[in-house]
Amino acid sequence: MEDEFLHNISLTCSATKKHKLLLAISGGADSVVLAHLLKKHHFTFEMAHCNFSLRGKDSAADELFCKKLSDKLNVNLHISKFNTKKYAAEQKLSIQMAARELRYNWFNTLIATYNFDYLLTAHHLNDSVETFFINLLRGSGLKGIKGITLQNNNVLRPLTTISRLEIEQFAHKHNIAYCTDKSNFEDKYERNFIRLNIIPLLQKINTNAEQQIAENLQNFNNDYQLLSELITFIKPTLLTIKNNSCKIDKVKLFRLSAHKILLFYLVKDYGFNFQQTQKIIASSHSLTKSGQTFFTKTHLLVNERAFFEISELTTEKEVVISFTNYTQLKKHFTIKKNLTINPCLKNEIILNKNSLIYPLLIRNAKTGDKFVPFGNSFSKKISDYYKEQKLSYHEKQNTQLLINGDGKIIWVIGHRSDERFKVKSTKNLIKLTLKK
Repeated sequence: MEDEFLHNISLTCSATKKHKLLLAISGGADSVVLAHLLKKHHFTFEMAHCNFSLRGKDSAADELFCKKLSDKLNVNLHISKFNTKKYAAEQKLSIQMAARELRYNWFNTLIATYNFDYLLTAHHLNDSVETFFINLLRGSGLKGIKGITLQNNNVLRPLTTISRLEIEQFAHKHNIAYCTDKSNFEDKYERNFIRLNIIPLLQKINTNAEQQIAENLQNFNNDYQLLSELITFIKPTLLTIKNNSCKIDKVKLFRLSAHKILLFYLVKDYGFNFQQTQKIIASSHSLTKSGQTFFTKTHLLVNERAFFEISELTTEKEVVISFTNYTQLKKHFTIKKNLTINPCLKNEIILNKNSLIYPLLIRNAKTGDKFVPFGNSFSKKISDYYKEQKLSYHEKQNTQLLINGDGKIIWVIGHRSDERFKVKSTKNLIKLTLKK
């Protein structure tokens, strides 16, 4: 077991004795054995213990045990006590998810504050097998059922290939004391139910069930690595990132037989789960159907006619720019005077200076906004104009209007001016060019 630990941490995880490590220590056999192994092999590390205040005296006893362990090993210990039940209620999370958020948020704070290179957790082979069943039931795809990896960014798990039994046998052989969490023997939690009920049933069919599953997890992991490499190769042909938005070509995507799973891997980094991707696919039976939106905590996906567009959600309030005089207008536009009437570029407009009524405004479109598109004699809703121009959701959100002091729309900036501001003579002309 010890040799496998050294192989995992030094070769697979690439941690050296020069790195500064932070070990998540619970007091259980797995994390305590990991602490002893790190100490024995002269790694530089500190420990962090979370007291979730869920088990009364037992929680306090675990904290005290970790303090004594830090003294024995002469290793610095960080401790944080959480009101997990209160946090779970406030965030509307399960106790398990609340505890996970609390501990990893705190670990990340410690890493940033004390410049740790890696966070070490003591997940072992049995944890990986249990996670396989949990994710299998949740329908999380290949990524979920491949088990727990040895490394995920700056998180290292050097015991992932070692079983709980091997860890406990190592502890007994070397007289390493540890705490036993009584809640591990209660099957009210999903993971415990699998450990205490499902796996024993499988072992009646095959005494080596856990080991067989573990071998399959390695195969799944290899398959996932291959899939990731293929997606990296295919991604540039389907996905375009521009102006803080991401567009996925639906036509090219749907030509691929594996488009359902491929879409998941294209959008998962934006917070979309597998179930959402199936709903997105279902909304796209027709390439002419558009407008449906899908949300994560951080991003919005819009099903446009020929592509999916993903943009970041923002809580910023609408920005309104006001110009109370000609001088202020110069701060936002390049202004040229004494012009002849010439065709304009998209970011330019020619106006009669005397037609401007201050204050002028620049703002986003509002419901009910209308203008008279240049060359027309009738008014049109801005929303209808956007639709005719086939602007994407992201483009609509980033298009602004120049508004005259009497409330009339002068210009859909970068797109089209209003017929009512058409110049009819060469006197008092100015050209506004939008500054970048």
